[in-house]
This record gives sequence, structure tokens and C-alpha cells, in this order.
Amino acid sequence: MRVEEVIGDYVNLKRRGSNLIGLCPLHGEKTPSFNVNPARGIFKCFGCGEGGDAISFVQRHDSIGYVEALRLIARKYNITIEETELSEEVRAEHQKAQALSLVNDFARDYYHEQLTVSEEGKAIGLSYFKHRGYTDETIKKFELGFAPPRGDALKQAALAKGFQRDFLKELGLITKDGSRDFLRDRVVFPIHGYSGKVVAFAGRILKSNTKAPKYLNSPETELYNKSKILYGMHLAKSSVRREDHCLITEGYADVIALHQAGIENVVATSGTSLTSGHIRIIKRLTQKVIFLYDGDKAGIKAALRGLDMVLSEGMEVKLVLLPDNHDPDSYVKENGGEAFREYVKAEAKDFIGYKADLVEEEAMQDPIARANLVQDVLKSVAMVPDPILRAEYTRTIGTRFSLDEATLVQSLNNYLSKRYEEERRKERVAQRNISKELAQEAIPPPTEERRMEAPRTDDYPIEAFIGDEQPSIPKQPVGHQHVFKDVFVERDIVSLLVRFSEQPFDEEADLTVADYLCAGLEEVLDTFEDKVCGQIARDCHGRQSRGESIGPDYWTNHSNDEVRAFAATVLTDKYVYSEGWFENFEISLTTQKMPELNWLVAAKRSIIRFKLTKLLRKMDQTTARMRTAQEEGDEKAINRLLKLYSRMEAVKKQLSAELGSVVLR
Repeated sequence: MRVEEVIGDYVNLKRRGSNLIGLCPLHGEKTPSFNVNPARGIFKCFGCGEGGDAISFVQRHDSIGYVEALRLIARKYNITIEETELSEEVRAEHQKAQALSLVNDFARDYYHEQLTVSEEGKAIGLSYFKHRGYTDETIKKFELGFAPPRGDALKQAALAKGFQRDFLKELGLITKDGSRDFLRDRVVFPIHGYSGKVVAFAGRILKSNTKAPKYLNSPETELYNKSKILYGMHLAKSSVRREDHCLITEGYADVIALHQAGIENVVATSGTSLTSGHIRIIKRLTQKVIFLYDGDKAGIKAALRGLDMVLSEGMEVKLVLLPDNHDPDSYVKENGGEAFREYVKAEAKDFIGYKADLVEEEAMQDPIARANLVQDVLKSVAMVPDPILRAEYTRTIGTRFSLDEATLVQSLNNYLSKRYEEERRKERVAQRNISKELAQEAIPPPTEERRMEAPRTDDYPIEAFIGDEQPSIPKQPVGHQHVFKDVFVERDIVSLLVRFSEQPFDEEADLTVADYLCAGLEEVLDTFEDKVCGQIARDCHGRQSRGESIGPDYWTNHSNDEVRAFAATVLTDKYVYSEGWFENFEISLTTQKMPELNWLVAAKRSIIRFKLTKLLRKMDQTTARMRTAQEEGDEKAINRLLKLYSRMEAVKKQLSAELGSVVLR
């Protein structure tokens, strides 16, 4: 199992140097910042900060626990895993999600059995599906079912199997008061998540002349977020990537009928209108979307609702209106799959042509209505992020509607200004929130203050100043906090430990980078401000002293999630040197080494920066103590602290000289 294979089922990856890149599926983005490193077996997103291995990716993407993610991958790739009994802690962490998923699996099997085995289900539900032309293979493929009319049939069957009533309520399988089944006397469409697990159900009523809604959908649950679930995507994703476009329909029946006709790159929304979450799922697989809707006014409105959202994601969107009295289901049954493909190919129009047809049909003789429709087209163009594409669309509008292009550009710029101002406002709010969070994180919790011992009269090693105590420090205004420097320097030195521990530092002395760095950190391992960095440094020091392996693979497979995420971050290069400079111009680097070959200098400088940072912090603390002693009139303490400070000043100059920089303090 390779990490690029697992993630490739979720993300459309492209090669960049030794890595693969794509649009991050864990947050919305328009520019690829998601990196996969096949050699290391890790992923890293430089947009949202997530990172880890294939298992942690599936965990985050599907919102499942470690064990369930491991089992899912094992099933998909036919890997046999030997399981041992889980600890109480791990069991508590994953029990609920697994239990909910098991309840959904039971309900799926129960409904399917009622459809295919019970006399009532075959007479009512199965005959309905057969009347719609569904084959046994299609019914099995989509795991269709039937909910019997008896009020609590599913509930009683589930309780008899030992499932908890509270889980049935939480999943919406029974009513909130627990008295009846939620779906009764309806054919059932299981709704699957991206990975193929059942997350919810939809039921269609079969009786006519009733006030009950035609469809009932499960409520949103821990497993089911309807704004992020597309019906049929678990079956369509491979075909969408292969065909390089995704068809979007209105209903479950359309998806099933098209699949049966051999057209599998099709999905439908699940109990809601199209959302940005749906679009981002599609965007991982393709940049092209085709809306398939009925040709009536309701179908036209439905197509227009999702248009601007798709355009704002920088995707190519086309629309197909089917002939009157036809939906995708009826059209493909009457004309066949191949005829349907040809119709879509011939009738697919971009949004300008689509809306232009509306102008010609509805408003050609009404100047005001015509102007309003043109403005509506321009609003859609304003959603397109690519300025070149916007310019092309604007020229097309001018030609199609016989309008002056300069006038169109002026109107378009008004819409763009409003849009950009709104985006900037949101960014300012987000930035203020981030700044507040960083400021809070930057202030360390107070620690118990201890009296400083009398200074040694002999020469002071650096460790004497930075490793013996951690007195409390009063909060300082943001922008004058050395904790920022501490954290950055700590992460710098620990990054070297993760990346280059086993690289040679001094081949003649048989020293590795880990040997050198751990020797320099030995006396100050307890001074780390960053919890994860401190854990890595102490872990590395312990393994190095025992002669155990501390290569990159150890960190990417570490038992601690935060350590694995940190390793994924530092082992994934956000930027790579372009090979085009040499290929096109025969220009190569001559003034510096590649980053992966520069560990010797980096190790030396990082240990000096680390010690210098800790020393500066200690000098601040000593200055504060002298101020207190002066206020109290303690001459003895003042003299002792002045002597200590002068020693630290000498060490600071020495470290500054070694670093080759001037410290203005």
C-alpha cells in the first residue's frame, strides 16, 4: 500500500519534482498546497497545516478513528491485519463512531432483506423498482431496500440484535421519542460516504394522493453532513477522474438509471441544494462540471442556483437542459446510454450561451428585462477568479448581445470591487482572530519562582545560564515577546534532528548530526517552550544514547499524532528547485548547496542560535531581578546579579561572534 495510491482515491495528484501535489480535500482552496511525498510515505498541506501518513489522512478525511481507518485501507487493498485487543483508552476513543456505523450497516441489510426476501417487500418495493426498469444487479449495486409499514419493525429488529436505542435515535432511524421507525412504507435509498460506508438513508413514498412528503432524508448526524455528501460519488469517483468531467443531476433515480446505462460519472445532491462543500469534493477529481436538469422552469432555476458557486472555484461549468417532459432517467430509458452521451455532447452550453438563450426567449423585446439579464450574466462572470478568462467571457457577451465592451467592463469592475472588498473584509476578520490566538499561545503559563543561588566564581559554561531554572516572566505586549523566538529556534533545531539525525557531521570522529546536536542540548532538554519539540528532543537524546535508530521513518511512524504531524511538515519541502533552469538555459546552482545537503552548516548555526535565544531570555530574567532588588534596597543581591549579568554578556558576545551576527540588546 503506497500513500499516493490511498490519497489518489480522494485527490487528483500531479507530479512536481519528487513530490505529488493537488488541492487539499481537508479544507477549501483554489491553489494546490497539498503535497504527497511517496519516498517518505507522508502528506502535508501547507494551507491548513494538516500532515501525516496514509492512515491519518483517511482518519481526518472520513472523520473516523485510527482502527477504522486502518481496517478500511486493509479491506480496500486486500491486506490482512492481525488485530489484538484494544486498550480501554483506544476503545473509548473509537467505540461510538464504530457503533454508529455498525447500526447503519444493520439498517442497510435489514431494508435490503425486506425488499428482496419478505413477501410484502417484493410485492410493493421490488415491483416498484422493477417497474422503473432496475435490474437485480443495479438493485444490489446501490443496496436498495424497503421499509415496511409496521410502525416499529426496524426498531424491534435492531433491539433484538442488541443495538442501543440511543444510537437508533441519534442516526434518525427512529423518531426522537423512540416510539416508531423514521422510514415506514417507503422504498429506501442508502446514502454512502466518499469511502463507500453507509452514512444515512432516504425513503420515497409510493402512495399517491397523500400529504406526506415524497422523500424523507435522515437528519444530519456525526456520520452524515448533507452539505458534504454527494449521492453516488463512492461509485462515480473513478469514472469522474477518467472522463475528466462530472455530471450533476437532481435525484437519486437519475443517478441509478444513468449508471445502469453505463454512464457512471454522475452524482446528485443529498437532500439539499448544491453547496460549496459538494463542489470541492468534485474539484479534487476534475475541473469540469455539467449540470443535467429538466427543461421546465424549476429545472432552469435549479441549474442557475449552483452556477456561480462552481464558477467561483475556478471550474469550467456547462449546462444541459433535456427536452420537455424528460429527465435523465426517462431520457436514457427511452433513447439509451449512447444517445444520451451524444445529446449531452451536442447540447452542453457554457453559462453565457445558456443565459443568452433565456434573453432571446424571454426578454429580447423588453429593454429593461434584457438589461437585467445581461447584468445577471456579468455577476456570474465576476465570480470567475481567472482575469484572462473573465476578459474572454466579457468579449463573448459583447458580441452575443451587441453591446459595447467598454460599458460591460465598467459594470464588471463594479461587481469585482464589491466582491473583492467583501473578501478583504473577511480576511481582515480572520487575520485578527489568528493574531489573537497566536498572542495567547505566545504567553507561557507562569511557573513557581525560585530564589537564585549565588553565582559561581569560576568561568560559567553556557548551560549555567539557560538550564538551571525557569522563573516566571510578566506578560509583555505583543511584538516584544522572546517566546516567539524561542519557539522558532526550537522548531528549527528539532527539524534538523528529524531530517538529518543519521547524516555524518564529522566523518573522521564518526559523529552524526544527532551526536552533535544531542551533546549541545543535553543540559537544556527541559527548557523547551514548545511541547512537541521538547518531546522530540528528549526522545532523540534517549534513543541516541542507547544507539537506537532515529531516522526520518522513526518520526513518521511515531506513536504520537502530534509528532507524526510535525515530521510530515519538516520532511515535506514546500518549494523545490526548478529543473527548467538547467534544461532550458543550462544554469545550475553554484553559490549554495541544495537544502538536503546543507545539514552541516545548519546544525552548527542552529545550536548556537538555540543557546543564544535561551541566554537572552535568562538575561531578561536577571534584569527583572536586579530591578526588584534595587527597589528593595538589597545591595548584596544587586552585586551578585550584576556579576552574573556581566558573565552572560561575555558569553553573548562569544555566541554572536560564532554566529557572525550582531545582537542588538
